[in-house]
Amino acid sequence: MTSIYEIAEQTARNLRKRQRGLEEKLWDVLRDHQFPGKIFYGQYTFVFEYYSKKKFFVSDFYYHESKLIVEIDGKNHDY
Repeated sequence: MTSIYEIAEQTARNLRKRQRGLEEKLWDVLRDHQFPGKIFYGQYTFVFEYYSKKKFFVSDFYYHESKLIVEIDGKNHDY
């Protein structure tokens, strides 16, 4: 059986391959270390427990030192 961690990582990998628009442009800036000494992670996964069930969330960008999550809104956020 596949673990929630494996599913979360595979989802993050798929999202990395499909970056478009503003998300892709921001990643180009963050990845090129244009903020000296600041390391951002793209498509960072968080696994947590909610009502006794393991769930996961994939953020667009994450800066660990400040525990900052950056989400770029797009059509995938429309419901």
